[in-house]
Amino acid sequence: MNETQEDTFCDLTCKKIYDELERRYLGVQHELDKSYKWTLLQNTDDGSGINIEDDYQRTVCHSKLVVARRLMEDCFEEIIDRHTKIDVVKSLVYNCGSNFNRVNFRSFYTFILEKDEEIISAATIRIHGTNLAEMPFIATNKEYRRKGMCKKLMVAIESTLSFLKVEKLVIPSVSDCIGTWIESYGFRLISSPLPKEITLHNTLMFHDSVRLQKDIRPSTSDKPEETWSSPKKCEEPRPFDLNVEASHQQDKD
Repeated sequence: MNETQEDTFCDLTCKKIYDELERRYLGVQHELDKSYKWTLLQNTDDGSGINIEDDYQRTVCHSKLVVARRLMEDCFEEIIDRHTKIDVVKSLVYNCGSNFNRVNFRSFYTFILEKDEEIISAATIRIHGTNLAEMPFIATNKEYRRKGMCKKLMVAIESTLSFLKVEKLVIPSVSDCIGTWIESYGFRLISSPLPKEITLHNTLMFHDSVRLQKDIRPSTSDKPEETWSSPKKCEEPRPFDLNVEASHQQDKD
């Protein structure tokens, strides 16, 4: 979804997903439970054609992305692509485009979880049609870690993907977090033929990371869910990244 959005869609399904995201989700605050809310954000300051016409809403969106970026930066060391020298975390949160497909992050969105207007968790998502979506980064404010916040945000993400009929969610994980993702979140090791799809869509992957997948349960409704019950409390996986060098990985739980 670059400078000319329509030219970048893989097919009509991708275009339909984009339209649904813009019409139903982008910039819209959704109730989760009690005082928790989640929102889907995307940077609109680059003339990409995203339809956020209200200047105030645009400003609020950008301000929240700034906070989400800082949250990510608090959880990870600076991650610089060794070839292009771009800041990977910043580029994903601001969905920056590029002429180089490997670092073209134009199609990324950021999910945020808020409590009493404070952003406490954020994740970056890119959807590749109905086949799969990828989630390279997820991070939680250190004051809220191990309190089930990651699980709350994952409920919102998976519910959205389910409504959009996306079949699988792919994540990277450092080796010592694999057990948590599998046991507490229902992920499993990548199985065939998904590796071919992952390669085809140029999903992000980093040194010493292991890809995991989760099948998304199909939605039985033709309307997006607005509320969800509080998920079972569990230990939150540590933040992870998919970048170029293992030496850049830092856990700040």
